[in-house]
Amino acid sequence: MHIFIDANIIVIFLIFRHMKARLLFSILLFLSGVELNAQNTFGDWLKRHETNRREQIVKSRVNQDFTKSDLGRYGSLLTRSVLNNKYYPPKVNREYTYYDTDGTVSHKDFYYLEFDSLGNMLLEEQGDTYRKVCSYGGVEGKMKLSETTYQWNGKEWVEYSTDSSFTTILNEKGIRIGINSHIVQEATFNEKGYLTWICESYGSNDRAKVKISWKDDFPSEFCLVSYGDSLLLKNIVPMYEMEKLNPYLCFSDDWDEYFFNSDGDNFSLFNADIVIESEMDEDGTSVLMKGHVVSEYDAEKKQYIRTIKVIAEEQGAEVPMLVETKTYLDENGSFSYTYTSVLDDWTFTTTKIFNEKGDIIKHESKESEGDYVYSSIYTYDRTYDENGLPLNTVFERRDDKERLQESYIETYGDRIIPDTSLEVEVDMPGTLREKVWASSMESDEITKLTVNGPLNEEDLRFINSDMWKLETLNLKHAKLEYISNNLFSWNEHLISVVLPEGLKCIFDDAFAHCSSLKEIELPSSLNYLSGNVFVGCHQLQQIICHMPAPLDLETYNDPFGDLDKNMFRLRVPDFSLLDYAEHSYWREFPNMESLEEVQESMTLNGSLHVDRSLLEPVTDLTLGYGSSLTLDGSGTFSLNSLVMQQGDSNLREWFYDSYHGYPVEGRPLASSAIVTNCDVTVADMEIKYACRAGNWYFLSFPFDVDMSAITVEKIDTTLVGSIGYVFRYYDGAERALNGTGQSWKDVTEGVLHAGQGYIFQASMEVYLTVRGDMDSGMQMLTPASKEIPVSENISNYASNQGWNLIGNPYPCYYNMNGIDFKSPITVWNKDSWTYDAYSILDADEYVFAPMEAFFVQVPQGTETIHFMPEQRLAKAALVDGKWTTRSMRSVSGSRSLINLRLTDGTYADKTRIAFVSNASAGYDMQEDAAKFMSPVAAVPQLYTLDNTRLQYAINARPFIEGGSVRLGYYAGSAGEYTLYADKADVDAWLYDAVTDRTVALSAEGYRFSSEAGNFDNRFVLRFGAAPTSVKEERSDVACEVTSADGGILVKGQAGEKVEVYTVAGVKIAELPVEETGTFVPLTKGVYVIKAGDSISKSVVY
Repeated sequence: MHIFIDANIIVIFLIFRHMKARLLFSILLFLSGVELNAQNTFGDWLKRHETNRREQIVKSRVNQDFTKSDLGRYGSLLTRSVLNNKYYPPKVNREYTYYDTDGTVSHKDFYYLEFDSLGNMLLEEQGDTYRKVCSYGGVEGKMKLSETTYQWNGKEWVEYSTDSSFTTILNEKGIRIGINSHIVQEATFNEKGYLTWICESYGSNDRAKVKISWKDDFPSEFCLVSYGDSLLLKNIVPMYEMEKLNPYLCFSDDWDEYFFNSDGDNFSLFNADIVIESEMDEDGTSVLMKGHVVSEYDAEKKQYIRTIKVIAEEQGAEVPMLVETKTYLDENGSFSYTYTSVLDDWTFTTTKIFNEKGDIIKHESKESEGDYVYSSIYTYDRTYDENGLPLNTVFERRDDKERLQESYIETYGDRIIPDTSLEVEVDMPGTLREKVWASSMESDEITKLTVNGPLNEEDLRFINSDMWKLETLNLKHAKLEYISNNLFSWNEHLISVVLPEGLKCIFDDAFAHCSSLKEIELPSSLNYLSGNVFVGCHQLQQIICHMPAPLDLETYNDPFGDLDKNMFRLRVPDFSLLDYAEHSYWREFPNMESLEEVQESMTLNGSLHVDRSLLEPVTDLTLGYGSSLTLDGSGTFSLNSLVMQQGDSNLREWFYDSYHGYPVEGRPLASSAIVTNCDVTVADMEIKYACRAGNWYFLSFPFDVDMSAITVEKIDTTLVGSIGYVFRYYDGAERALNGTGQSWKDVTEGVLHAGQGYIFQASMEVYLTVRGDMDSGMQMLTPASKEIPVSENISNYASNQGWNLIGNPYPCYYNMNGIDFKSPITVWNKDSWTYDAYSILDADEYVFAPMEAFFVQVPQGTETIHFMPEQRLAKAALVDGKWTTRSMRSVSGSRSLINLRLTDGTYADKTRIAFVSNASAGYDMQEDAAKFMSPVAAVPQLYTLDNTRLQYAINARPFIEGGSVRLGYYAGSAGEYTLYADKADVDAWLYDAVTDRTVALSAEGYRFSSEAGNFDNRFVLRFGAAPTSVKEERSDVACEVTSADGGILVKGQAGEKVEVYTVAGVKIAELPVEETGTFVPLTKGVYVIKAGDSISKSVVY
């Protein structure tokens, strides 16, 4: 804005310089028109000045808006009255509005003005950017003593110099004797303080000089030199309206305007001789023209006429060149004024109408030159009180097509602080800039901004870059998900910021070094606060934190960086005060206060256990990913809406940074939970489940869901293409009749029933959203026990009978031990892409996630499975620092377990053998769990088999010393695999038929090579005392032989001889064992290796 003002000053100066030269230019054109000899003599000079004149006219039209605004702003001040006893309101407030050509508001300005009793302007302020202060003295206050200009630097007014800045020097008698101004090189004054000589410099090629001789109080001779050309008035005789003269004028522009005014206000009439001269070169000057100024008065017409006549020497006659007329229209001082250049057909006409109080009420002007015509109409609608004092004025300026171009409202009295606040409604992200521009308020004038509606990165950067006076930013009702790195950093003006509900993440240094920031309000929805967000904000005094549960922050990644936490207040919800005070990070804030007011809209992103009465103001509740809420108390907690964010903790929240063009990572999308120990009613329910692409999700909904109420949306909205997805249910009756293979059936319509299990898969990362009504909320949130219906599904084969896919009926985590069902359950492990079986009888502990579906195999006669509410949990178990839903505990009683795990280094699978004294050797659905094979081809599978080749995930059997069981596996690809015994309550020995070796199973694992495929005959697991062959092998084997890619690796006693034979008995290699081991390259096949006294087989793949 400072640059704009300086540019305006320059433009005004150019316009005034153009006005000063008009008389000279007109005379020169006249000389050309009457064909004087001077035309030939000074052709080059005329061409130079005519070019300059035309350029000035073009510039004037290009800057038409400014020129007209200037006339409206300053012209009205100069024509406030023509009466000597006029009352001048001492304090004036003006609010300007400027319009585009289509009639829409372009921008606004606010001016505050102060006047003395004579109408002299003492003070002019444009908002808080520009200030001009003037003082006056001399007779009747006509002498301007000083003019000083100031700029606002954000904290205070700072003086700066302009061409109009000056200070008058007075002697001890108050007589003007000098002037201080950077454009004045020299000035002299007579004994009355009237100017006699001044030399001004605006630059190396822009100078003006004025010399005046006085007779009494009126100039007798006046000489103006500008751009090397001079205008001389001699033998000046004042004729009419001499009171228009202010003898204390000083600068050349002021004198030029007085003698040759083209607006009619200070129209003084005099007779004089006129001489125009031009500098030809450094040696001298040349007289271009001589003439006379002749003034007349027509009493009948009440008309004054001033004519400049040029002497055409060759023709011996005086020819009129410029004619000015001023006609008074009424006793109020209204007049019509015309300025006509006879030669170039340029005419300017203005009419000003004053009311009986001497205030202008209408002003019409018209300028024409050739084909160019421009006119304006100014109106002043004035209101007065009962004593005739002004109350307000409404000003409008319209063009000749009556289009409104400028207006202001003028009021009188003490300074009105302009309203620099703006509230904007935004309906589409990225449109804030155009909304602000449409508001007519200049963005760099806004000090307080309130935005309602959706915003994006572009909008925030517009706020920070264009609103450099902004002190208060209120985004309480905006829609915004994140604030990216450094977005508001180093903003020196922001004092207070309110962030919107719905904001999730604030990234690194977002408000760093905001040196004026005193207060920040954080919404309840905030779930990620990065490091150094507020570093360097040393004026910070208060943090209002609406998060109902403290965010887990660490001092090594401190958002408040180098700030002294003793210096500001932290205000948190009253019901969470103790949680914050005990939190490892937030307890470092000693000045912690309760925030008693509770917002109607609340998002929970942590764990909260609270009496429902403390949350009664809340009507809209969102449970963010990974959050948990436990409600206690009596009575009913009523909500308008409840949103639960569920999902996959392997997924993270991402935000697309549209400004930089890349995604920004947020938090894991783990499931939320609510445990209700009171009655809860909800008008609108929504569950939003985040799913990975290609993953199968085993889901069970806590209320009945119509398929038509389900939406599937992309997580990353920048991805192209449509979403493919499918729902399926498990047909236990089909399995009972025909076995495995055809049990999964698609669901395309109808109702997905609460407590029943379904699987879901999508082709890309999606949000699966289901919605429900008040009945749905009652069905989901009741704290009572739940019964889930199941089907017997009678089959001829026990392993295929009674299978049902059901689910956790509560919107929270649930302990498996709370089910009145003791048979094994089977769950889909979405992290390992395989099925896991768990048994309550084996003392397994498993926690169902909210909405998790699982398999049960119910005995004949079972109609429902009962879930007891006492086993509801707000959180899953925490193991090794990661949220998981499973853990194991030691087995007690008569049951002994062997838990085996097979891995290829990427994926893994498990199986179990349970030794139970009363178990049968066959399949028993109370004890055993049939194996569900992973549908993912790359995932290895591990299982045991019985004599019917039935595959077991849990195989319960009586313990027999020396007994055995076949161990089968599936390899997704050829390579190295390792078999571990994670738990072995009895001794177990693994026989590998390929290598013909028997080894003791241990937690260190057994490593082997395998082709891809199913292998049911390679391994046998024996139990009890160690076999004799193994004991002998342990004492005799001196070398270790393992298969490797393209051969075998032999380790053992250095120097030991190793012999390699084919299965046909042909020796193909003999070499010693080296200290680091010996590698024997071999082709694919089975080989017999003799190392020392031991013999073993090895398979090379």
